[in-house]
Amino acid sequence: MLFAWLHRYPFFRLLGPLIVGIYCSDELIFQGQSGWVASCVFPLFFSFLGILMLSSFQKCYSRRWIFGVVLFFFCFVLGFMRMNCQMQAVEFAFGSEETTYRMFLVEEPQIKERNVFCRVLLTERIDSSYRKTTLNHKAIVYLSRDSLSECLGCGDELIAYTGFSTPANNGNPDEFDYARFLFRHQVSAIGNVHTGKWRRISQDAVHSFRQKAFDCRERVLAIYRHLGFQGDDFAVLSALTVGYKEGLSEEIRESFSVSGSSHVLALSGLHIGFLYALLCFGFVYGGCRGVGGQWRCCVPY
Repeated sequence: MLFAWLHRYPFFRLLGPLIVGIYCSDELIFQGQSGWVASCVFPLFFSFLGILMLSSFQKCYSRRWIFGVVLFFFCFVLGFMRMNCQMQAVEFAFGSEETTYRMFLVEEPQIKERNVFCRVLLTERIDSSYRKTTLNHKAIVYLSRDSLSECLGCGDELIAYTGFSTPANNGNPDEFDYARFLFRHQVSAIGNVHTGKWRRISQDAVHSFRQKAFDCRERVLAIYRHLGFQGDDFAVLSALTVGYKEGLSEEIRESFSVSGSSHVLALSGLHIGFLYALLCFGFVYGGCRGVGGQWRCCVPY
């Protein structure tokens, strides 16, 4: 049954070697052995590509398996190379000394008890000799909480004097591999910025599609707050409708996990939007007479 299904959808057979290649590259990267392996994989990639092209022109039926074997190895090497290139783009030697960085806030800052958690995109580094280095790395910045840091928003451009370090674990047994988690999310470094060592040089400087989406989400959250939602009600409602999960407490996450319905929190505004569009389409265009006509008057716009 399984083989018949694979023959019906042959492209799914290529996912196996592709996933294995990604997994092997991920394991070798975090074991510090990706350098010499990558130098061997690149020649293999072009070798398999050449063999794949040559075998496609041969019409010998007895050698048809060569094309399949080479294609499997090609998908494996492709997944390995793709993962290796993505992870190498995250690595950068920031150094331990403090210097000046220019950065953009890519998400809304999260106000904590003593600091403000910011996800930023580092765009430039200026050293003591005023030499500028162009960057394109994601980082996490903790700003000291004050009246200025609480007023920051997504898209603001900052200039800060600080030092960055690569993510590292505490070394406790059986702890969550937070460094690996950040590395997979392409976070290159973590930095702490004290009061008086940063300045906002432009407000709402980024107008990308992602920024506009975050602005729309903030307007929806503001409407929820205006309607009186707060606490756990606001956290669950915002998580289900617009995918904002920062307000969820550990108790709520644990309760959803124990009840086996944690997948409900994976819903986002996109899914709710699809459901709303389907309901609107069915109610509005389902008919103008009878029951359809009654529902047509009830659909809000």
